[in-house]
Formats: sequence, structure tokens, C-alpha cells
Amino acid sequence: MRHLVLALAIALGIAGPARAATVLSGEGAPIVPLATEDDYARLVEQTVRIYIVPAYRDLADATGKLTKAVRDYCAAPEAKGRETLDTAFATTLVDWAAVDFLHFGPMGSEGRYERFAFWPDVHGTGTRQLRQLLANEDQSLIAPGALAQQSAAVQGLPTLELLLYSGSKALLNDAAPADFRCALAAAVADNLDSIASDAVVGWTGEKGWSALITKPSNDNPVYRTHTEAATEILKAILTGLEQMRDQRILPAVGTTPEDAKASKAPYSRSGHTMAYLKAESEALQRFVAASGMLEILPEDQDGYAASALFEFSNLDDALDAAGPDIGEALADPKLRGKLVYATIVLASLRDLFQKHIAVAAGLSPGFNSLDGD
Repeated sequence: MRHLVLALAIALGIAGPARAATVLSGEGAPIVPLATEDDYARLVEQTVRIYIVPAYRDLADATGKLTKAVRDYCAAPEAKGRETLDTAFATTLVDWAAVDFLHFGPMGSEGRYERFAFWPDVHGTGTRQLRQLLANEDQSLIAPGALAQQSAAVQGLPTLELLLYSGSKALLNDAAPADFRCALAAAVADNLDSIASDAVVGWTGEKGWSALITKPSNDNPVYRTHTEAATEILKAILTGLEQMRDQRILPAVGTTPEDAKASKAPYSRSGHTMAYLKAESEALQRFVAASGMLEILPEDQDGYAASALFEFSNLDDALDAAGPDIGEALADPKLRGKLVYATIVLASLRDLFQKHIAVAAGLSPGFNSLDGD
């Protein structure tokens, strides 16, 4: 299976790291990592250049189109506009899935991550606060930049989803949309676009995160060595695997079929949960491939790379087999079983990266952003 990673790496134009000719570890012997600071530097640089910056640019492009779609539909609420807006929302979810496991960098500053997507919202804070905003119809909230001063729970994608899809007054219903609801939806979309644009600037600016993570030094306020920077990339992979399992799927499938609730899955009201989950899986695989993480393992540890590829394939198969509708999947014991299996695969992948690939790569992930949640 390792040739699949190599083929993708070549297609992406990634140069593989230098290998030592001698195998330093064997069956039953301690693993001796062969990666150097140069290998880690290459890993980080190509992750930023090939994956991170393009992914944030895609997100900013999607939020720009989403903002336009909201305004165009509210100005002329017709069937074609509804379809365009639904597509724009779905596209934004997919592009968000590509970066929502990156809790470091500009999105990790100034509350941007929570403001963009306040999830999980276990206490229903966003729903409760949005209901109050709609009841009060405070016009000051729709002034440029005003929403950014409100609670993170009403600033981002989950709130926009509620405005577009939830209840009898949902904007994408056949009935004419209410003026304030439209104005608030536009304000949320504008806020999303502003956050996404800030993230792009934060990564690409002269003193932005691209420079911070690719040029570590004793004077660098975040990363002193390439090893530390590469560890950040590893932690992002672990974060993605853990949040997909623990925050996206497990709450919805419950401990028994009777406990299963689609409402506990992200973006279930819009019907885009499964597309979002599949996008997360695909994004994690592209992130791993772009990084070259599996290519810096000692040659006698290549089995872990093959195992990771095999498990990612199992994850894709499980999500595909569950079908396109989260509600139908949870109502059908056989389909729900596919989602339960996906959580098992995600746990296996987490253990592979945390206990084996990390060690073979010479990295120690320690705690990640989800520990303690």
C-alpha cells in the first residue's frame, strides 16, 4: 500500500527525504528514528505550501461566494437562488472540513476557530441565543462588524445553518424570507468571510504563520526547532482523528441504537452531515500525503505507513456504506453499524499515529488541543 503514498507524493511534486542505507531497528528491537532536522523542515514547508495555504484560500473563496448567495437570494427569493445558496453552504462546509482540524495558526488566535464554527454546542447555547436575537430584532447587530462582538455561539456556520434550514421560518423554505432573518444571515456570512480572509492573511503575511512555522529559531516566539514545527503537524493529524470520532460521530450514534440522534451530528439540519464527514476523512488523507509524514519513517517501519493507508481506506468505505443521510443511517441498525465501525477505525488510526508513526518519525506529540475537553 505504501506505493499509493509515494505515487501521490510524486504527483504533488514532493521530494522524499533522504534515507539512511542501514536499517537500525529490527524485530523486537527499539525503533531508531532516522529523520533529521532537514527532513522535518521539508515536511513542514511542503505541508504549508501544498496543503495549508491553498486550503485556507479555498475556504475564503467559498465564504465569499456564500455571502453573495445569501444576499442574492434575499433580494430575489426564487427556487434557483435557493439551490445556489444551498450549494454555496455545502461547499463552505466541505472547505471548512479541510481546515477544521488545524487549531493552530491564525484560526487559533482571537477566538477565530470558535467564532467560525461553535461546535460541539452540547448545551444548545447557539440555538438559545439565536432565538433571542430573532425575537428582539436588534438592528444594530446587522451593522458591519457588529456581529463579531457578540457571543461566538451566534457568529458562525451552525448559526447560519439554523437561519437557512431550521424551523417554519427557515430562509430556504418556500415562504418569503423575513427581512431581519435575511439581514442576520447576511451578517453571519459576512463574518465568516472576514474570519476566513483574516486566516489567509495570517498565513501569508510577511511575518505570518508560514514564516513562523517554517523558520524556527531561538528568537521565534512559537517554534524554536524544525522538530517542534513538525510535531505541530503531527498533532493536527491526531486532533482531526480524535475530533472526528469523539465530537462528530460518537455523540450521534450513541451507545445503543435507541440512543442515536441525528441532531447530535454536525450540520444535520441542512442534510450535509455525511458530506462533511467524508470531506474530513478525505482532507486528513490529503494532509498526511502532503506532509510526507509517512515517508520519513525508517524503512523497516514501513508497515505502519501501509497500515495507515489501509485504515483510511476502511474509513472511506464505512462512510460511503452509511449512505448520504445521517438520519436514515442512524435509524437503520445495519447502516448505524457502519458509523460505529468508522469510530473503531478512527481509534485505530489515532493509535497508529500516536503510538507508532510518531515514535518511528522521532516525534513526541504530547497533548493536543482536544485533551481535557
